[in-house]
Amino acid sequence: MADHITKEDSLKLENILKAIDAELDEEQQISVEEIQDQKEEPDSKNQTILPLSDRFQLIINAQKTKSFCRYLPPVADKTPDIKAGELLNRLKETGIVYGLLEKNIQKAIALIKSNPQAELEVVAAVGLLPKSGTPSRISYWIGNESYAKDKIEIYARKNDLLLRIEPATAGISGKTIFGEEIPPPAVENKTYIAGENIYTNVQGEFYASCAGVVKLDNNIIRVREITRDAICTVKLSADFMTAMIDIEPAMGKGRHISYHDVRLSLSREQVCAGIDEQAIRQAIMQVELKALPISDWVVAKGKPPRFGKDAVIHWHIPPNQPTKRYTIDADGSINFYDANTITTVTADTHLATYTPPTIGKAGYTVQGIRIEGKKGKPLSIHAGENVEEREEGKEWYATCSGKYTLDNDALNVLPLFYVDGDVDFSVGNIDFIGDVIIRGNILDGFDVRATGHISVGGTIEAAQVCAGKNVEVRQGIFGKEKGKVRAEEDVISSFLQNADVEAGRNVIVSNQILNSVVQAVRKIEVKTGKGSIIGGITFAGHEIIARTIGTEYGTITRIDVGTDFRVLQQMSTIETKKINLAKQLTVLNEFFKSKNIGIDPFSANEPQQKLIRTAQQKQQELQHMISNLSGKYKELATQLYTTDSPNIHASLGVMPGVGIRIRNSQYKVAVPLKRCTITYDVEKEKIILDIKKGTG
Repeated sequence: MADHITKEDSLKLENILKAIDAELDEEQQISVEEIQDQKEEPDSKNQTILPLSDRFQLIINAQKTKSFCRYLPPVADKTPDIKAGELLNRLKETGIVYGLLEKNIQKAIALIKSNPQAELEVVAAVGLLPKSGTPSRISYWIGNESYAKDKIEIYARKNDLLLRIEPATAGISGKTIFGEEIPPPAVENKTYIAGENIYTNVQGEFYASCAGVVKLDNNIIRVREITRDAICTVKLSADFMTAMIDIEPAMGKGRHISYHDVRLSLSREQVCAGIDEQAIRQAIMQVELKALPISDWVVAKGKPPRFGKDAVIHWHIPPNQPTKRYTIDADGSINFYDANTITTVTADTHLATYTPPTIGKAGYTVQGIRIEGKKGKPLSIHAGENVEEREEGKEWYATCSGKYTLDNDALNVLPLFYVDGDVDFSVGNIDFIGDVIIRGNILDGFDVRATGHISVGGTIEAAQVCAGKNVEVRQGIFGKEKGKVRAEEDVISSFLQNADVEAGRNVIVSNQILNSVVQAVRKIEVKTGKGSIIGGITFAGHEIIARTIGTEYGTITRIDVGTDFRVLQQMSTIETKKINLAKQLTVLNEFFKSKNIGIDPFSANEPQQKLIRTAQQKQQELQHMISNLSGKYKELATQLYTTDSPNIHASLGVMPGVGIRIRNSQYKVAVPLKRCTITYDVEKEKIILDIKKGTG
């Protein structure tokens, strides 16, 4: 029978699973639950302070609706000997009978015990605040209707609702923490009186008993009965493109509006075009059916001229702007290195859509006056170098990859980015699709990346440089043990000093390699000038050619030939990952073994069973990942050796202190080896020294 699973065991297993998840995700994230004390400061005015003990005070606000318990820490690091129940009893002894927050007191005692030297205030009791009633109010007034707003006089029909009053409501009493009642504040109850031609109902509504003008003065509402013919008024918009009518309905025995009346009013204002007869009849029907006025009713519209549209460019990729733009890093600091002064595009990128101008058409006003249209304006921007116009000049595409600019209204794509000076803060980091030529130096801290070649007329300092093809440096590389230079093809330089260099093919140095880490898939060559390799690590897949390796003083210099450094890096990463996963699997297996999990059923609650099932699934996942990594490691091992004839040539010699490694064989030079060639016997897996084959 398996051992009983305790809460401590469950917690231990959860911690193991968290560690495994962190390793599987390759980025450990720790979730910390923080307890935040949201303290509300009591009002210091008119408050009452009562002692509860030598370390606790009770603070009561003036309204007696809220109290705070304040803890005063002792001078010495000593935890007060008081329990939550004792403190609650002392609070009750003060007379608190309502709203006592026992959980707050319990939490406060727990916090004090964990940190007795910290001051603490906690809400101890909360009373009930009284709620105000609502005063009487007007819920409806005819003067707020859209047809009545901004009118000097308000007209109403017979039986129209004029006014509705909602009566006042009483408030709700509150209660202090000592159980005392707190009366609600008084509310205003305003009354209104029905005057002439007004009748009311029990719901507090006031109605008109005849048609007329509504008046509300001194809380008395009345209607003055009148007789008036319907009135039609025509209004024209400022541009004479719209004619509108206002109609006041007939009052009492007055004459009603007709279609002829509206057309006659339009004629007086010379409205003769774009008249909407249906809109006129709808306006009359609206007035007659509802006996309400209408305003701004559109009955005629002119035809606006159709001005031609200006030519426009829709940028699928906007060209670079002349202003600099810096980036803000995750920590909030401004990165002045990323000035982003250039925009790059790839070949066949859709840059822009050009829409040519269109021709306009004439229109007219409601008074029949003709308005001429205008043709749209063209644009001066045109397709420039390496930009192709397609689909009758409407679609613009890049014909090559490179720098994307708009200069003198010409849209260009330049396959070369040229820096006439140093890469500094005036230029910023460079990330370019194409070749980059730098006349000066690449200064400390800057990044230069290009899909093509990178050519530097000066030096590369402690910078990050990466090329999709060659990196060529005229004056040399000063890495300062911080910079890194990478090329998918060759790195060519006059010298390397304290540099970190990687090449997908060859590293060619015309003078000297000093205290540097140099790695090349094929060849590293230092044949001219001093032709020396001194210190550091020099790592080549096929061969290393130099005049002198090491110094007569025994400078430690490591030479490694015959393996692909990129494959070796991948194998090292996989091996490290396997070790970390194996450690996690061992911890999980030892836990299972200690509890006999998986042998017999055991007594555990549902959360524990779910946790164990998750752990067993994670165990299988770890085993599967370790197996996959082992297979990948074996596959890479077959690609590790790049040639069957790795060799080292030193035309002047190899000095003591040089450590040589070819594949898995090692040789440490103890005495000078002059004019030597060092090869490797694949069958015997042995390094062979051939002094006679060295050339001067």
